[in-house]
This record gives sequence, structure tokens and C-alpha cells, in this order.
Amino acid sequence: MNATSSRFQSLDLLVTLVAVVDSHATVLFANAALEDALCVSRRLIVGSNLENVFSEPHLLQK
Repeated sequence: MNATSSRFQSLDLLVTLVAVVDSHATVLFANAALEDALCVSRRLIVGSNLENVFSEPHLLQK
């Protein structure tokens, strides 16, 4: 587990979908609920741009 993952480990227990992103919308952490809802492994989500994860990124709030 890397430092970023351990830093946000408690967020993995939430049933709410959680993605932690940096200022460039790169996903630093995705919790299990997000992984399950998207049916995409968090290994694929983490490191990608958040806009590429969703089919309608214009609906995302900043």
C-alpha cells in the first residue's frame, strides 16, 4: 500500500462514492464503493483523469 492509499484508507469504509483527485483531476484514491458502482477496478481508476472515468464528465462538480 502506498502512502496515498494509506492516507485515505478510512474512506474505503464509506458506502458513499469517493474519489480523491489532485488539481489536474488525476485520481489519487478511489474507494471500494466507487469501484463497485462503476464496475471498474480501482487499479484502473487511480492515476487516470477523473473526466475519463465518467461518460458525462460535465456533470461533475468542482
